[in-house]
Amino acid sequence: MAFLDTGDKIASMVGAVLALAGLWVAVRGGRRRRRGRDPRIDAVRAAQRADAAQHRYRFFGEHVPALTELYVRRRAASGREKARTVQATQLLSAHRHAVLLGDAGAGKSTFLAAVAGDLARRGGREVAVILPAADLVGQPLPRAIAEAVRRDLRVEVPAEVFERAPARGGVWRVLIDGLDEVVDGQDRSDALWRIRELLGGTGPYRLLITSRPLAGAELAELDVAGTGVYELRPFDRQELNEFAHRWFAARFPSDRRRADSTAGRFLARLAGARLGPVARVPLLATIAALVYEQADDRALPSSRAELYERFVQHLLDGRGSMARFRAAIEPQLLDRGRAGLAAAEWLFADLHQHVGGLLRACGAAWLADRDARLTEVAATWFRANGPADLARITPDADRLLRELLLATGVCALRGDRVVFLHQSFAEYLAAASGIPFDRDTWLAQAADPVTRSLAAFVVARRPDSDDLVATLDPIAAGDLIADGVPVSPRTRSRTVDRLVQEVAAETPQAPEALRILGELSLDAQVLGEMLALYQRPDVSAWVRAMVADRIADVDPATGVKLLEEVAATADDVVQDWIADVLQERGLPEPPVTHHTERPQALGALARHALTRRIADSRATEHQRAAAARQLARAGDRTALRAMAAAADVGPFQRVELAVSLADTGEPELLRELGAGAADTAPARYAAAVALADRDDPAAVAALAEVARAHPGYPMAFAAAARCADLGDREPLLALARQPGQVHVRLAAARRLAALGDRRALGWLLEDRLSPELEALALAGLLEAGQAEQMPRMRALRTRHLSGDREREREFLLAANGDEASRERLHRRMLRGSRWWQQTDAAIALAAIGDERGASWLRRVAGDPRWYRPARVRAAVGLTWLDPVRGRPVLHALTGPGVEPRLRLAAAKAALTVEPPAVEPLAGIALDDQAPDRSRAAALTTLTRLRLAPDLRLRLGELALTGDTPMPVRLAAAPLLPEERFRAVVGPIATGDPDRRTRLAAIEQLDHVDRQAAEAAFGALLRDRRINRLRRWVLTLNSGELLSAADARTLDDRLGEPDLGLVRFLLRLSRLLPRDPADVFEG
Repeated sequence: MAFLDTGDKIASMVGAVLALAGLWVAVRGGRRRRRGRDPRIDAVRAAQRADAAQHRYRFFGEHVPALTELYVRRRAASGREKARTVQATQLLSAHRHAVLLGDAGAGKSTFLAAVAGDLARRGGREVAVILPAADLVGQPLPRAIAEAVRRDLRVEVPAEVFERAPARGGVWRVLIDGLDEVVDGQDRSDALWRIRELLGGTGPYRLLITSRPLAGAELAELDVAGTGVYELRPFDRQELNEFAHRWFAARFPSDRRRADSTAGRFLARLAGARLGPVARVPLLATIAALVYEQADDRALPSSRAELYERFVQHLLDGRGSMARFRAAIEPQLLDRGRAGLAAAEWLFADLHQHVGGLLRACGAAWLADRDARLTEVAATWFRANGPADLARITPDADRLLRELLLATGVCALRGDRVVFLHQSFAEYLAAASGIPFDRDTWLAQAADPVTRSLAAFVVARRPDSDDLVATLDPIAAGDLIADGVPVSPRTRSRTVDRLVQEVAAETPQAPEALRILGELSLDAQVLGEMLALYQRPDVSAWVRAMVADRIADVDPATGVKLLEEVAATADDVVQDWIADVLQERGLPEPPVTHHTERPQALGALARHALTRRIADSRATEHQRAAAARQLARAGDRTALRAMAAAADVGPFQRVELAVSLADTGEPELLRELGAGAADTAPARYAAAVALADRDDPAAVAALAEVARAHPGYPMAFAAAARCADLGDREPLLALARQPGQVHVRLAAARRLAALGDRRALGWLLEDRLSPELEALALAGLLEAGQAEQMPRMRALRTRHLSGDREREREFLLAANGDEASRERLHRRMLRGSRWWQQTDAAIALAAIGDERGASWLRRVAGDPRWYRPARVRAAVGLTWLDPVRGRPVLHALTGPGVEPRLRLAAAKAALTVEPPAVEPLAGIALDDQAPDRSRAAALTTLTRLRLAPDLRLRLGELALTGDTPMPVRLAAAPLLPEERFRAVVGPIATGDPDRRTRLAAIEQLDHVDRQAAEAAFGALLRDRRINRLRRWVLTLNSGELLSAADARTLDDRLGEPDLGLVRFLLRLSRLLPRDPADVFEG
C-alpha cells in the first residue's frame, strides 16, 4: 500500500510538473524577454508605472488620499453620443487612433496617466508615452517623444528608438496631451498638421489625443479614417457620490460611519451652494472637497471662480508652505546686506499680497506665451514692484523665485521649468491680473470654446456679469452659467428656455445645447424642463431618446424608463441606439411593442448622432449602413455614396449600399454593378436580382447576361429562373441545351418542367448521365406528373442507388403511387437497423398521408422503452408535419414527470419548430424539483435568446434567491443587469468553498470586470483548503485569469526556458512542492 501511495504521489508530481511546464509556456506566451531586448524601454515602463501612481496635480498636500483610492472610472460620450463606460485600456481597442475631448479639469490628464500606467504594468508589445502637444511643434514625433521622456520621466532614450516599434509586432501608444494648450495660431496649425499626418500614416504609432473642445474646423483636421472621437463626460450624480465617499473613506479609514456622514454633509453643502454643475468636473470636485475640509461651517462658494479663489487662499494661507518658505529664504536674504534686508522686509511685510501679484503676472504671461519661463516673468515682476532687482541681490535669485513659485502649490517643476499645474489656474490668475477689460475681446473669447474658460473667470469678477452673459448666444451663455457665473434668475431662465428651444427645433446648435442642459440638470428646475421637453408631442423620437439619455445621467431610474418608452415606438435605428445605451448601462434591451417604419424628418440632433454613428468603427457595418440609409431617406445621400465608393468595402456590401441608394431614388450605381461593374460574379448577380426586385427596366438584361457569362455557376440557373419569372424563358432554354455543367442543366430543365415545358428533361435523358443525375432527371419528370417514368426509376434504384439516395427515391416513388416503395418504407420503419432510419421512414410515410407513419411516431414518442433521441425526433417530426396534433406530443415530453435528460432534450427541440417555444425550457429552469444540472443547462440556453422582459425578470430572480442551488444561480446571473450581476457573482467568486463553483463564477465575472476576476482567481489559488496540486492545475487550465502581478511572480521564480532548460526545470521542481499561496506572496 505504501508503495502504491508513493507511486500515486510520484505520478501526481510528474503530472503536475508537466502541467506547470505547460502553464509556463502559455503564461509566458507574450511576455518573453528575448536576448537583446532594449533595457531603455524597460526603464520607460518602470518610470511610467511610478508616474501613474502620482497625482496629476501636486497641490493636495501630504495627507491627500492616494490616487488609486480616489480614481472613479469615467464615462466617455462616443461618436454615438451616449454614455459609455470607458476603462483605461479600452479606449483604443475599437480604433487605431482616438481623440478625447473634455473641459478644463475633466480628468483628461489623469485618464492618460491611467492608460500609460496600466499598459506599463501589463507589459507586452505596447508601450505608452505621454507627450504634451506643444512638444510636437517644429520637430518630428520621435525627437519630441525623446525630449518628453527625458524631461518628464528622467529617462534618457535616443530619438531613433522611437522611430521603430518597441518590439516585434508592437506599437507605441502616443498619448498626446493638451492640444488646446498650443495657443499660438501658427504653432497650433503646425501641431494639427503633424498629428493629421500621423493619423493617416502607417508607422508604429497609435495615438490618443486629448484637448478641450475644439472649433469645428480644427476638429475636422482630426477626422481621419480609423479615428474615434470621444467626449469625457463630467461626473454624474452617482459618480460624484462615489467620489465623495471614496475621498472621506480615505480620510477616515478606520471609521466608516464618520466617513459616510461627512461625505453626506459635503454633498448636501454642494447642493446648497448650487455647485452641482461645477462639482461634476473632477478637478473642481477635488478642490471643493479640499475647500470643504478647510471651510468649517462656512458656506461653499457658488461658482468656479469663487471656488478657485477660496482654494488659492487655502494654498497660500492654510498649508504653512509660505511660512516654511519664509523660514528658509529670509536668512539667506538677510545675509546679502542692505539690499537683501530691504528685499526681505518688503517681501515678507505682506507676503500673501506680493505672491498674489506675482502669480497674476505669471498667469497673464503664460497665456500670452506657453514657452514663457515663469521664473523670468517673476524676476521681471520683482524688478518692477520690489525694492531692487533680485538678481543683483543674490546669485541664487532664479532658485529663490523657483522655490517661491513651487511653494504656492499652483505650480510644479517639469524638467528644469516651472509650469502651472493646470491651464485653468493660469486663466484664473490672468483674469485677476488687472488687464483692462475690452468688451469686444471678451465677447470673442466667450464665443470660442477654447478660450471660454478664461472668459468665465473674467466675467465672474465683474458687476455687470448678468448684462454681459445676457448678450451671448444660448450656447456660450449656458456654458458660463454652468460654470457658476452669477446671473439673474431671469437670465438663467431665459437661457435655459433658449437651450430647450434649440434642442426641440434640432438646430445646428442642438447637440451643444443638450450637453449644457445635461450639465445644468443637477438643478431640479432644469431637470423638470428636460422632462417637459421629452413629453412635448412635437419633438422627434431622436430628441426624446437623447433627452432621456441625458436625464438618465442624473436620474437613472426615470431616464431608463423614458428610454424604454421611446424604444416602444421608434424606428430600427433609434431602437438600436437605445439598445446600445441600455446595454452599456448594464440593462437588457427594451421591449418593442409597436414598430414605426415611416420615414421621419431628421433635425440636427438626429443628423449629428447618425453621422457620428457612421464614423464609429465599434458599430457594426449593418448599423453604420442603417444610419446612412436613414440620412439618405431624409435627403442626404452623401454618407451612403461615400460608403459605397470606399475602396475597402466588400463587393456584397457595395451592392447592399447601392440598393439603399436605389431605394432613395438613385439607381445608377446599382445598374452599373448589375451591368458588370461589380468586383465578383456573385456580387454582379446580387445586383441583378436587386434590380429585378425593384422592377427596374435594366433587370432582365442584367440577369440574362449573368446566365450567359457564367453558365457553369449555380447562380446562372438562378438568374435564368428570375428571367423566366419576368417573362423571358430564353436564358433557361439556353442553359438546358448548352453542354457543360450538368447540374446547372438539370436545374434549368426541372424549372422549365415546372413551368410546363418538359422537353429539357427529355433532352437530359438523351445524354449519358451518372446514375445520380439520371435519378434527378427522372425525379423531375415524376414530380411533373410523368408516371410513365416510374419503371425506369425502379430499375435505376435497384441497380445503382443506396443509402440516403435510395431512401429519397423510395419516398419519391411512394409519393407517386408506387405501392412497393410504400411498403418498403413501412418495413424499414418497423425493422430498420438504426433508430434514425426507422424514424425517418415513419416521417416519410406520414408526409405522404400514410397514417401508419403518424401512428408509429406518436407511439414511439410516448413509449419510455425507446431510446431518448428517437422519442424526441419522433415528436419533432410529428410537429413539423402537423403542428396541431404534433405540438401536444412534443410538449408532453417536457412535463415535470418526464425523465430529466429526455425533458431537457425535448425542451431544447421545442425551439427548433415553428413557432419556437421557450416555455418548456423556462419551466425546467423554474422547477425547483428538477435536477440542478438540467436547470442550469436550460438557463444557459435561455440566456442566449431574446426573452420577454417579464420572463427575463422571473428567471433572473433565481440568481437573487439565497436558497437557489449555486449552479442555477450562476446560470441565471447573466440575465441580470450588470450591477446586480456583480452583486450576485462577486461573492460566489470570492467565497464559495467549492473550487468548481468559484471558478465558474470567476469566469463569468471575467466577462464584465477583468480586474475583479483576476483578484478572485488569485484568492482561489491562495485558498489552502483546496489541494495544492489541484491549485497548480487550476493555474494551468485557467492561466489567462492570472493577474499581471502573479504572472510576473512566476516569471521571476522560473525564469526563461530558452535561457537554460535544465535550470528552468530545476527551478520548477523546487517550486512545485510549495504552496501557491507561499509562492505568490513570497
